[in-house]
Amino acid sequence: MCFGEKFDEGRINEILKAQCDMLLVLWRFRVFAMYPRLGKILFRNRWKEFEKLSGHKERLLIPINKYQVASDNSDRKIMAYVDTLVNLQLPEVEDNNGNG
Repeated sequence: MCFGEKFDEGRINEILKAQCDMLLVLWRFRVFAMYPRLGKILFRNRWKEFEKLSGHKERLLIPINKYQVASDNSDRKIMAYVDTLVNLQLPEVEDNNGNG
């Protein structure tokens, strides 16, 4: 897993189920990408299902992310993928529009 910590089998299965549930019905939510405001009004039940699935996934993953950020990662030999993203910064780009 990209978090680098060992989780019990139940926790992994719960995350797997949440991801699979979202992937299986993702095609139904395309209307919200095309028509966000109108889609929420016309497909109210579908929007509630989307909020329920995404909220469940967030409740599972956000505490793991917060724990990884709060933990001291300097003494680890193996760094997890999520640890590399914590202090990620974009490089400064000079605005050069070709005028010298």
